[in-house]
Amino acid sequence: MHVFVDFTKAFDSTNCNRMYLILAAYGISCAISNVIRCVYTNWKSFVSTQDGDTEAFAVNTGVLQGDTLAPFYLLLFLTMLSAKLCATQSLELH
Repeated sequence: MHVFVDFTKAFDSTNCNRMYLILAAYGISCAISNVIRCVYTNWKSFVSTQDGDTEAFAVNTGVLQGDTLAPFYLLLFLTMLSAKLCATQSLELH
């Protein structure tokens, strides 16, 4: 079995609710998880153009651009995915 993971939008498509579950699964303390949750709760963005800025809109997926922990989140997802694939398919990933 081969698995293809498209990393093109990896940081844009991270599901924050799953991220919190994975943090808990790895034993990350509730205090740290809650700090991360506060950062990602009610997150809004806007698009800036030559004609001005758009209205702010809610962002429900992805990690914050420039978040120094973003690669860590992605690594946690990939490690969990790898472990789940190996456990369910009896595979060894090389």
